[in-house]
Amino acid sequence: MSERELIAVRDPFGWRPLSLGKLDGAYILASETCAFDLIHAEFIREIEPGEVLIIDENGLRSERPFPTNGRRSACSNTFTSRARTA
Repeated sequence: MSERELIAVRDPFGWRPLSLGKLDGAYILASETCAFDLIHAEFIREIEPGEVLIIDENGLRSERPFPTNGRRSACSNTFTSRARTA
């Protein structure tokens, strides 16, 4: 990260969620999509496991520098934090 770019990385196994959104023409990141709802931001997509996003004045660039083994996992906290009552 610098004054001119933001780098976001999701772990290769997908243990922790990471989502990309947009608010007032700027990219934003959050671990849960409900954060976008609270600030009325647009949800764009989930960051894939092992994906690295570089956001700068030229826009968004995606890279995948980690080897993929096809194994994905979920953080157990994700299930608890996303469980809501009506």
